[in-house]
Amino acid sequence: MDELELKAINALKKIISDVLGIEISILKRDMTAKDIKGWDSLAHVRILHNCESKLGISLTFEEISQLEEVGDLIDIIKKYI
Repeated sequence: MDELELKAINALKKIISDVLGIEISILKRDMTAKDIKGWDSLAHVRILHNCESKLGISLTFEEISQLEEVGDLIDIIKKYI
């Protein structure tokens, strides 16, 4: 795992923890929303919004529509940071 990936994972863990109000200690690339307690459709929108606002990025419709696993979001964050 390179430094950029670690930075993206840590940023995403903080965002998810803040949105869901729980501590996320482990975040794996192959995890999905079903694997994380409280990550429902509303939380999903809030997580993506917080990624944009807190990281200063702008996700495209195409990027959002292709999200299947946490690793997909990590890759997008890496691309922008």
